[in-house]
Amino acid sequence: MGIIACYMESDISIVNELKKLSGEDCFEYVDELEESETLELFDMDKMWDVLHFFMTTDVSISSREKDLLSKSIYGSCIIEDDMGILSYITLEELSLIVKELDNFDVQKTLENFDPKILEQQEIYPDIWLTEDKEELKNEIIAAYFGLKEFYHHMVTKKKMVVISIYG
Repeated sequence: MGIIACYMESDISIVNELKKLSGEDCFEYVDELEESETLELFDMDKMWDVLHFFMTTDVSISSREKDLLSKSIYGSCIIEDDMGILSYITLEELSLIVKELDNFDVQKTLENFDPKILEQQEIYPDIWLTEDKEELKNEIIAAYFGLKEFYHHMVTKKKMVVISIYG
């Protein structure tokens, strides 16, 4: 299965419930919410790490403390990080992240893109050299625009986002 990322519509009541839980209970609650099909989701699958590196050229989660593009992948407020990453983004911060995503020049970044750097930086999962370069670019573009569209929609709905990255 691997480590996958899912971005889920949220509000303060869901975040407060998650804060009451710990460890595996947090992730089980998120799984239940995702399976309920009552909240909108964006499933990035295994593209989260490559998209983070693509946008930030950083391999560390610690960059999220100061980088809005990093926060777009990892969230801004960590709830749980023992079994994976469970975090959220407030509506106020989500609005700032959307502006940053809107200003990110994906085409210019793609011009200089080389999949070999993904292997050198040990970007998860370790499959990048086995994929066709153009196909990989298309997957990155799809992940970027999918996340951006989802975040725009959440801002319009005045919702927060809960992020789960685990496997």
